Amino acid sequence: MFRHTYLCVVALIASAWRAYPDRTSFARRRRIRFLMRAALSLRTTVLWLDACSGSKYPGLAAHGAWCLERIHRPFLHKALFPREILRVSLEHQQYVYGLLPSISVQIAEAKCAAIASFSVGLERWHVALEVLDRFRKEGDWTLCIRDSEGDRVASCTFSIASLKGKIPRPRILIGCVQGPDKSTKGRDLFRSLTRKWHGLRPKHLAIYLLQLIAREIDAHNVLIVSNDAHVYSSWRYPTLRSRVAADYGTLASECGAARNWRGWLLLGKAKQLSGDPCADQPTTRRHRRGLLIAQLDMQVRCAIHSKHAAFEPASARVSPSA
Repeated sequence: MFRHTYLCVVALIASAWRAYPDRTSFARRRRIRFLMRAALSLRTTVLWLDACSGSKYPGLAAHGAWCLERIHRPFLHKALFPREILRVSLEHQQYVYGLLPSISVQIAEAKCAAIASFSVGLERWHVALEVLDRFRKEGDWTLCIRDSEGDRVASCTFSIASLKGKIPRPRILIGCVQGPDKSTKGRDLFRSLTRKWHGLRPKHLAIYLLQLIAREIDAHNVLIVSNDAHVYSSWRYPTLRSRVAADYGTLASECGAARNWRGWLLLGKAKQLSGDPCADQPTTRRHRRGLLIAQLDMQVRCAIHSKHAAFEPASARVSPSA
């Protein structure tokens, strides 16, 4: 018993130094805070640190040293307690390595995995699953749509977990939906992209791509956090409440949300496309939009089921004419 307690204390101190290795007064205060918070949820913290230090989940290394403190902070949904955060975090690693093995390997090695790309006229956009430090509180992975210069135009940050269901089934849990990197004239950019993408709005397209992934991995459904349950609505971040600028309720209802459940807005999976849109002569805007969706659907399906660790999506090209 004494030996076990001693090893736990040693592991906690080593993790505190790993998270904050500097010898400044700021780092010293952070290490003390880490140890005090660890003492409040000792068993959960030890289990989490064991998962982070082991080789079973190499994807956790892509998150960096700050990941060690995840158990002590709001994550994904403001009502999750440390034990629930532990469960969601470990389930995400189990599900992605079981359902998305090639993508998980790429993300563990490069923090990014391309799954699709599409072009309209001379412009091109890329879709990838990434690990972004700026969204580390809202989920594990981020689906990003980027332009040819690498600027992010829309993204969804999410994790995959079961949320204590009677029958454990994976669900895609969206903790954040974001617009472009450049905040200036974001609405003008969205209007321009909606015209270029034949009526597909950027945030809605990002959510739809996650619904495609949910369908391909046979997830139970897709849940998006509500404004009241967002991590930045927690009492821990009183000065950051203004950062929740998006109206998640309206966004979810426009994407077909059925109801609200414990602060989650329930979305369905993407439906299987019934027919092939005409690729030779897409004469109307609706046909061109259907062609773009069909080509993205095919690329996402190939990326999900690819057994190769380096999948290169073939770009979907659609006529830019109105």
